[in-house]
Amino acid sequence: MNKKPLSKGLQKLKKTNPEVVEKMGFKKGGKVKPGYKKGGKVRTGYRAGGDTHVTKDGRTVQKGLYYNMNQAKKKGTSKPKSQSTVTDKALARAKKTAFKKTT
Repeated sequence: MNKKPLSKGLQKLKKTNPEVVEKMGFKKGGKVKPGYKKGGKVRTGYRAGGDTHVTKDGRTVQKGLYYNMNQAKKKGTSKPKSQSTVTDKALARAKKTAFKKTT
């Protein structure tokens, strides 16, 4: 595995403060501290593919207009239709693709 060379700024920092560069995760062997990725600390609760969610019935679907509206309803920050920023056109499009239960 080819180790990527440090940037000029990090090389300069390594000369003056090698312990800081080590704390940042640039150590011998290219190992990165647990909880860190290239570019900084990993935010907990986030993962790749954050544009999907699991529904009550177990399906994994993309987050869309209805998802965002229901989240606002849960938080208590939803607005009445008269003050809504969602257009009728957007609601009509979302209605076309909404899940229809088949029995």
